[in-house]
Amino acid sequence: MRKMVVKNPLSKQSKDKVWIRNVMKLLFEHGAVTLILGKAKKLKSVVDSLLSRARTESLMSMRQNEKQVGDYALAKKIATVAKGSKRNSGFVSMKKVDIRRGDGATRAKIELLDFVKKEKKKDA
Repeated sequence: MRKMVVKNPLSKQSKDKVWIRNVMKLLFEHGAVTLILGKAKKLKSVVDSLLSRARTESLMSMRQNEKQVGDYALAKKIATVAKGSKRNSGFVSMKKVDIRRGDGATRAKIELLDFVKKEKKKDA
């Protein structure tokens, strides 16, 4: 008897898309994010591919990034970060930070290397 042979391969991929989009928004908003090591490695590869694609400055790359990110404003921000960078690759650095206390998972911090954070204007 064949049990548990048929699995839905899309369920894991769709969950990955959701958390990658959310964490990517935080990464481009703040410049750095702390995650567990496995998710950090996955996010690093996705963000590097987005930024290297955005360096071509074509309409097609902009549309592909917008489709993957799900937000036009964030896709434009990715394009500006990529244009301002002098790098061809390696836009993201990953450093192991510590071990999470509850379950012992290794945590890593991901940072955008050429990220310039805009300062909020203070009203006097």
